[in-house]
Amino acid sequence: MSSKKIPKTLNLERDLPTTREDISALRRAHSQTSTDLVHYLRTLSRMKFPKNVLRRRRTHKSYEPFTL
Repeated sequence: MSSKKIPKTLNLERDLPTTREDISALRRAHSQTSTDLVHYLRTLSRMKFPKNVLRRRRTHKSYEPFTL
């Protein structure tokens, strides 16, 4: 079954009603969550992994673990 009606273009002003509070909350959320690559890599570098977890890493069968 198919529809013969052509869908109308979405009009955000008409079809997605928002209040001023909604818009300000969205802007605050956007400004708090924007992350660039440098910030992301810096955050990853600060993460500490427990040594016992790193020691349990499995290697390919018959190969000894190594460190760089």
